[in-house]
Amino acid sequence: MIADDFLRMTKLETPWGFASFDAATMNVIGSNVGGLRRWLEQGLEHRQLGYWMGQPLAETTQYLLFQRLVSSRYRQVVRGDILACSEFRDRLPGLLHDRKTMWVGMTAPLTLGFSAGEHLHVSKWADFERVRRMTFPRNAVVLIDAGAVGTVLAWHWYARNPRCTILDVKGVWNSSRSSLPEAVPASPPA
Repeated sequence: MIADDFLRMTKLETPWGFASFDAATMNVIGSNVGGLRRWLEQGLEHRQLGYWMGQPLAETTQYLLFQRLVSSRYRQVVRGDILACSEFRDRLPGLLHDRKTMWVGMTAPLTLGFSAGEHLHVSKWADFERVRRMTFPRNAVVLIDAGAVGTVLAWHWYARNPRCTILDVKGVWNSSRSSLPEAVPASPPA
């Protein structure tokens, strides 16, 4: 299972990046939200060793748009809710205890059950310019829960910080997501 592979990479401190292009994020691409749309489209075109994209669930218009915009040759695509599977969500905190960790989002996570280290407040697209050029210490883990802005930051920061793990977690530790089914790998694009 892909979640096992992600956990193994984290345990071995192998850098990786994940940007979740969920349905809400894909809806932004279909709108006219200024620069955000352009940056999201660049994220769909981005190719880098260790960079994974989470796609919307199948059978939706957002999924079809994702399939149209992402090259069928790019194989580092999985279901967008892969990080929400209980195996990943429950085991990741135990793998972070010795690593510098930063939480990025509107509010500091209160229900994580583990210390996420520093908190960087990002709540809107206007915050992007303020934080986009950030660099992180080698081997740091950055967990982002900032909607579509977080998706852009995930791929952009991973490109700038390839020796870090940068994950667009989109509410993985929120109780409302705890009932998600176990995630499975996405079928390769046709």
